Amino acid sequence: MARILTSLFAILFVFNTTGEAKETSKFQSGAWFGSAYISDKTGRFSNCTASATYKSGIVLYVTVFRDYSWDVMLQAKDWHMKKGQKIPVRFRIGNSGWRKANAEAFNQTTVIIPIPQKGHMVTKFRRGNLMEVWDGKTTYSFSLKGTSRLMASLAKCVGNQLAREESSTGFGSASAAKSNSVEEAEKALREEKYKQESTRVLFSFLLATHIADAKLIASEDAPENMEWYDAVAIAPRQIAAVHLLAGQKASGQKKLIRKLIAGTAKSCDGQFASQASTTDVDGVRMNNGFVACKSDKLVLHGHYVLTPRKSGGSYFIVLISWADIANGTTQPASADDYNMDIETFSRAALTSSQ
Repeated sequence: MARILTSLFAILFVFNTTGEAKETSKFQSGAWFGSAYISDKTGRFSNCTASATYKSGIVLYVTVFRDYSWDVMLQAKDWHMKKGQKIPVRFRIGNSGWRKANAEAFNQTTVIIPIPQKGHMVTKFRRGNLMEVWDGKTTYSFSLKGTSRLMASLAKCVGNQLAREESSTGFGSASAAKSNSVEEAEKALREEKYKQESTRVLFSFLLATHIADAKLIASEDAPENMEWYDAVAIAPRQIAAVHLLAGQKASGQKKLIRKLIAGTAKSCDGQFASQASTTDVDGVRMNNGFVACKSDKLVLHGHYVLTPRKSGGSYFIVLISWADIANGTTQPASADDYNMDIETFSRAALTSSQ
């Protein structure tokens, strides 16, 4: 209920219908137009809100409050609701499951959809391609293109406003506590750059390895246990992925390897194996290894390697190949029949990352 009440006040600020709030700054992020709002009553910063208008005529508002919690609101001129009306809805972001929510009408044309503050929903929102809302009769779809930069811009807007508020009050002021979910949002702009850089590396890797019919897909649409990669491409019986590790610490590299091994082992219904090794390519020593799974249905083999990044850090590059075993009658000797040797793989990865 508190979340709804906070959102109601935010809408008052957005539409400025009460004369109790003023717009202090504006910004634009792609197709999104945003503003910061301060309460005339308290003189304190309230929220940063951005909106985008879709071809359907529906306006989607995204609000980040001073405590870094957030909500979305929808407005359409042809909607007819009663103020305070409770509307049971379902919504989903990307390929995640449908979630139930109790939306509330602020006025005849505007509805608030409370978003769970836990469960990394902000990450799904900025990485997803589509948000869908079902009101029991109609499914409304909203492209989320540009939401990664948007959430970074909104988080920056909130941070700037809080900093100005703090600097104007002198000693004794307290900064708002940041929720875990929006701390991720503050990293969104940097992560978006990593994503673009990783996509470039992955594209070069696909060319270097001559993997045919590979298609880049959104991380949100990647198979289970691979959503955390910055760039993913899928081809018939093969999947390639890149994750950028900005830090130099060996512990970070080991964590990525453990994550790959654990994810593959979890999904393996048969015999699982993995092995770590090192390879020298043109004087560059790289950590690499493989994961493998053999069951009654398939044989899977995956290579991984950590290649150096010119500006510091490394790229974690993975190529997984598999062969289906139809009715137990067709069984290749190993998934290497569909893969390349570790040296060729590592060389292609190194070339792609330079």
